[in-house]
Amino acid sequence: MSFFRQIARTAVVVLCALTLVISASLPTAMAGMIGTDSIIEQQEASAERERIQALLEREEVQAELAAYGVDPEEAKARVGSLSDMEVRQLAGQIPDEPAGEGVGTTLIAVGLVFVAVLVFTDFLGLTNVFTFIRS
Repeated sequence: MSFFRQIARTAVVVLCALTLVISASLPTAMAGMIGTDSIIEQQEASAERERIQALLEREEVQAELAAYGVDPEEAKARVGSLSDMEVRQLAGQIPDEPAGEGVGTTLIAVGLVFVAVLVFTDFLGLTNVFTFIRS
C-alpha cells in the first residue's frame, strides 16, 4: 500500500508541476466592452473590401492590371491583407460615378470651344464660316 501511495504522490507532484507550467505559458485574456462604433467600422471596412474585390473581378480591370504587369490574383491577395484604414482610404479614391458619366458635359464644353475658335478665326479673317461677323 505504501508503494501505491508513493507513486500517487509522485504523480500528483508531476501533474501539479505540469499544470503550473502550462498555465504560466498561456496568455491572459483581456475582456472589454465592444462599442457600436467599432462594429460599424468593421462592417463598413468589410463592405468596402468586398467592393474592391468585386472591382478587381471585372475583366477591364484585370486587363488594365495585366497591362501594368500586375498579376490580378496578387492584387486580390494584397487587398485582402490591407488594414481596415487602408481599405477605407483605397475605397475613397475609387470614384463613385460609373465610367462614362459626365460625357454630355464634356461634349458641350468641346463644342463651345470649337465654336469659339471658329468665331475667333472669322474675326481675324482666316475663315468665313459665320457671315454675320465680317460683312
